[in-house]
Amino acid sequence: MMAEAHAVARVLGAEDEQHVHIALFQRLLDALQALPSHAVEVDPLFPVDAHEAQIGAAGRAELAACFIVLQHETSPLNRAKLYSTKPQERQRTAEDVLFAALVPSPARQKGMHSVSYDVICLRPEADFLRAGVTPPASLKTAYRAPDDPELPALMKTARALLIGAVGPRLPASLFENTSVKLVQVTGAGVDRVDQPTLKRLGIPVCNVPGGSNYAVAEYAVTAASVLLRRFAWADSEIRAGNYTGFRARMIADNLSGLDGLAVGVVGLGTIGLAVAQAFHKRGCTIAYFDPAPRDERAAEAIGAKSVSLDELLRAADVVSLHVPLLPATRGMIGEAQLSTMKPGAILIQVARGGIVDEAALARHLASGHLGGAAVDVYSEEPPPPENPLFALKGDAARRLLLTPHVAGITRQSTAVLFKTAWENVERVLKSGAAPQNRVY
Repeated sequence: MMAEAHAVARVLGAEDEQHVHIALFQRLLDALQALPSHAVEVDPLFPVDAHEAQIGAAGRAELAACFIVLQHETSPLNRAKLYSTKPQERQRTAEDVLFAALVPSPARQKGMHSVSYDVICLRPEADFLRAGVTPPASLKTAYRAPDDPELPALMKTARALLIGAVGPRLPASLFENTSVKLVQVTGAGVDRVDQPTLKRLGIPVCNVPGGSNYAVAEYAVTAASVLLRRFAWADSEIRAGNYTGFRARMIADNLSGLDGLAVGVVGLGTIGLAVAQAFHKRGCTIAYFDPAPRDERAAEAIGAKSVSLDELLRAADVVSLHVPLLPATRGMIGEAQLSTMKPGAILIQVARGGIVDEAALARHLASGHLGGAAVDVYSEEPPPPENPLFALKGDAARRLLLTPHVAGITRQSTAVLFKTAWENVERVLKSGAAPQNRVY
């Protein structure tokens, strides 16, 4: 009857069993008994005595029934979650698995999925739980990896797709002939999906603008300070035994702080504005380049001036990038623009990889033309060993601060991003409301 739905009952280790609710044992046992005996393989190798205090006389059969993993209907992630140390996560996942196992259908008998989901989420549920955000119980959600071979089949009947802003680009074919009515990104960037295809199909793509404003602004100001005052460089010198010599060099070089410096912000959206405001609070003068700034009044309130890109690059002591990756912005900061920058200036690259020519940036750091650069995003992520920035040596390497695309990620910002994203999905699917923060 369920030949391909091969269920495996297996117990956890003794050190974890105390966390399992007895009620779950009984519910799973009842479900196990409803399956044909040939469909279940029981692992009898477990320390019975170690569990008797928790389950009394429940017996070997109930222990063996504590977890059922349906191989064809459950992703590796869900199988792993059945072994979670969190009872709530274990129980919720077990219920999903049992639902899939105990509802027979012609589709399943043909090896197809019979369970339709409201949402396909391409990031682990654990990400949300870790941030203190519980996905809506009203939405049936399947959590899958972007390369899961089941994904195209699941997308056929799903109503929404939830994805992170960072990750592999999704094939355009994934959205053809599906029931998907919304693509929701849990961040600002929407370059993981093919814009022409989704526009043609009429599938709205929404992001969460502003959720990481303060985190990115904090990063930009901190990175600029670290580079200007050579904090990271000093750390390595002190560890190498050069305390006295490098201290003397730092003093002799008359290093600058932020107060009174000219900061140029390229892209004055919600994040760019937050960055401009953060630098302004530290005594900097602000100029920005953006043909269509989101809030000109807010910019005027901090004395920020709209200038051309060329003018900004020539005058700024610190240049901070905050534009999306589009055909018009790819390669926006190349050899010509870096040459235009003020000698000794600092570049903060927290926008998107592909906006800066990394080979040109490496050359300008090596030559000493730039005072430093903080790079959080790369043309290829993760960056390969042959990335030209990795080839820098000596002082040039010490003027470069590298981070792994985390400028906008803090506990606080992540909670806001996740909560806002799920609220929009629930609003659209349950209330039929128009999606918020629609990019296109």
